[in-house]
Amino acid sequence: MTELEKLNKDIEENYLQKFEIVDKNQIISSEREQNTIDHMLSIFNGKVENKKILDIGCNFGLFSVMLTWMKAKCTGIDPNEKAIEIANRVKDYLGLKINYVLGKFTKEWLSKKKFNYIICTSCYHYLWGHFKNHDEIFKLFHGTGADIFFEDALDMTDYSCNEYFTKQFPTEKHLYTKELILDAAKKYFDLSYMGDHLNGTRHIYWMKREK
Repeated sequence: MTELEKLNKDIEENYLQKFEIVDKNQIISSEREQNTIDHMLSIFNGKVENKKILDIGCNFGLFSVMLTWMKAKCTGIDPNEKAIEIANRVKDYLGLKINYVLGKFTKEWLSKKKFNYIICTSCYHYLWGHFKNHDEIFKLFHGTGADIFFEDALDMTDYSCNEYFTKQFPTEKHLYTKELILDAAKKYFDLSYMGDHLNGTRHIYWMKREK
């Protein structure tokens, strides 16, 4: 088995982001990930060269790779050790410079960082589980100086979000609603709704920082 075959096999078996590396210049992603990428490119295309981007919950690094190919300077953070291991292998195979950090997204870590953009996809409910405060999360985002590409569930209609809260915070589901999340975001960002996918359970927003 070649290095590339082994890498693609590990990506498939440890599914967090579904994609396949074709060669050092091409990746084929699933329809779900491609939908997010298409919205991302509609904002970032031609605007990210030498820009610092934080990819929260980076998983195997698909979005970081795409943005690095666009000459951005990416940092990915994820608490999943296997995800970071595979992300580093993907990066090395493709010959890219991406800084991957194994760890949780914390106030102490983020307060020392500055970015131009933050990518927050399919991980906001986990952030809420750590902070339990929507206002604090968006205040931290604002403090980095970044604009936010946001894609996630905003209520319990999303299966994975509902499952997470059922297991971790069964009595606190009422604190995770679209109104509470967006009201907190609007205190620090101008919001532009870009659409939804996964049968309307995942919502995509461009959050431009108020200066």
